Amino acid sequence: MGGTALTITGNHLTGTTGVMLGSVAATSIAVVSNTQVTAIAPANAAGSADVSVTAPGGTATLAAAFTYVAPAILTFSPASGSIT
Repeated sequence: MGGTALTITGNHLTGTTGVMLGSVAATSIAVVSNTQVTAIAPANAAGSADVSVTAPGGTATLAAAFTYVAPAILTFSPASGSIT
């Protein structure tokens, strides 16, 4: 799981050097403006993750801001097959 495009909105984001989801670093971090950063979510286990942004003024964290959803199998076919 991972690869989801993220948009983080806040204040004083110019100069952002890192985005973390839990303990895993996001990739492709781009500062769009002083109030917006984009990034790509890294692969991680299913469940919620805190999102942290590190900028020159320090690190801000939003608890349980992103939820990784596990894949689900809805159907499968064929249900049986030949052994040869």
